[in-house]
Amino acid sequence: MQKLISLSRIKPNPFRDMDNYPINEQKVQALAESFAKTGYWGNLVARENGKGVELAYGHHRWITMQREMKKTAKVPLIIKDISDEDMLRIMADENIQEWATSSSIEQETVKAVVNAYADGWIELPEVKNPECGGGLRNAPGFQQATFKEIKSWDQPLKPYNAESIARFLGWMSGDQVSPRVRNALGILEAAEEMGAEEDIAEITEGLGSDVAKEVVNQIKAVREEQEDAGSKPAAAKQKAIQAGKAMAGQAKRKGKEKRGVRDMKDIAKGYKPDRKPKAPEISEYAERFSKQLDRILVECDLEKKVHQLVLYREYMKPEQKRMLQKALRGLASRCEKAAAKLDAKTVGSKVRLLEGDK
Repeated sequence: MQKLISLSRIKPNPFRDMDNYPINEQKVQALAESFAKTGYWGNLVARENGKGVELAYGHHRWITMQREMKKTAKVPLIIKDISDEDMLRIMADENIQEWATSSSIEQETVKAVVNAYADGWIELPEVKNPECGGGLRNAPGFQQATFKEIKSWDQPLKPYNAESIARFLGWMSGDQVSPRVRNALGILEAAEEMGAEEDIAEITEGLGSDVAKEVVNQIKAVREEQEDAGSKPAAAKQKAIQAGKAMAGQAKRKGKEKRGVRDMKDIAKGYKPDRKPKAPEISEYAERFSKQLDRILVECDLEKKVHQLVLYREYMKPEQKRMLQKALRGLASRCEKAAAKLDAKTVGSKVRLLEGDK
């Protein structure tokens, strides 16, 4: 059914975050020129509720009408009875049609689904075997957890995973989840964990899905290495965000995603701390080796055996005596050299203890 609706009564799709929805000004300008020539064609679909009329799609046209028409103007809309689930799916389809390669739009779409599920507007396909499966989250959050952990939280049980979102949206390839769902969830998880939602959204805007994922992975790596090097969490986060902006800027300038992805790690290196080699965990090994040396002497009963040989040395052939003396002195010499090396200031990396000098 088509109705004339006052422009002032028209509202956006309730699942669209208009504050974060990017506006393509070139498209708005082209629509304005088209309206000037042929007028508005009246082919937008909407639904009525007690608060007004909600558009299912066509938000660029709605913005153009707001700019070009008077608030008192009436426009024809196709009014249908549309469920919340379908309103959300229509919004997702419009997003992908208009911004097919934008990671930020993928994130907005996935986030809208998770929030709608958390608020009880929609139901998602049931997660299969939640006790055993990985990648489980609880709406409205994005942090991964086990089903046991989620049940222990003081919040409503709203488990979901990448597959349940992909099946709801139809973003499946056969029985495989679209990478854009997994990428979006990973980015949203990192942004939430860092408390950097606005920064991550700004950094990934205009980037393709795979490039955005790589940029965020490197942001996480920079932050972790900064913290490992002793930086305070706030300073480490700031450094990581700086790295993210530099990487995103490089990727956008390159314009070629494959080349951009390859550059991400190189750019991130400039924001990572200079690492001094960590001292090896040697104390425990040294103690264990000392005990092994003691056991060698005890287990082989060296002192007792030498004492027995001494008692009967007059019965030994000279060459046998010389051979034993050489072996004992060689062992003593190698042990002395090994002990001396422990006092040395520098030791070659390939020098083996108990190995004589050559």
